[in-house]
Amino acid sequence: MKGTIYHPEGLNLEELTAAKDQIGNIDRGRLAPGPQLLGWDEWMNLDVDVLVPAAIGDAIREDNVRDIRARLVFEGANCPVSEQAEAHPGQNGAATIPDFIAHAGAAGGLGMLLTGQAPPDASRILEESAIRLKKTTREVLTVSRDRGIPSRRAAVELARSVCPMLRPYRRHSPKWNLTGASPEELWTGNPELHLQDPAQMPGKGDPDE
Repeated sequence: MKGTIYHPEGLNLEELTAAKDQIGNIDRGRLAPGPQLLGWDEWMNLDVDVLVPAAIGDAIREDNVRDIRARLVFEGANCPVSEQAEAHPGQNGAATIPDFIAHAGAAGGLGMLLTGQAPPDASRILEESAIRLKKTTREVLTVSRDRGIPSRRAAVELARSVCPMLRPYRRHSPKWNLTGASPEELWTGNPELHLQDPAQMPGKGDPDE
């Protein structure tokens, strides 16, 4: 990690794109004067409106969630906020849009197309997706605020109220995990942990898996 690139008035996206190297990293030496080059762990405590963790899971944890100054956290990665951190809204009481709501556009659009709820027209699908996602986001954040529960829990409960047949929610699927490894153990680099054939994982055939 080479650190945070920050400009209080906003970054020039064209300039950032032009400064990328062959593997997609931004060459700081090719940036024009203006952006501030900060430490790799300073991206969370900047005074911004929206924070989008979009790289790795559990980037926001119980030990650093209180550094957040943004008003809204939009989960661009899968599970970028740990379960422990979800209970802490940060310095400004930041609202959080869970990953499976933030990522729902493509899946929802395809679902509407396949079920005939939208015509095979890209602009119409995008328009209808925007309407539904705005409504769902508003409902999730309202329930989260009024009941004082994490937005992920609010989203799961709302989904179950609409579709009671949904499978039990699990943050980390054991079938695609390391054998016997908890989410915390995934960060240890323990060489004794090894990948296992999903067909051999415990619970194969269980309808709740």
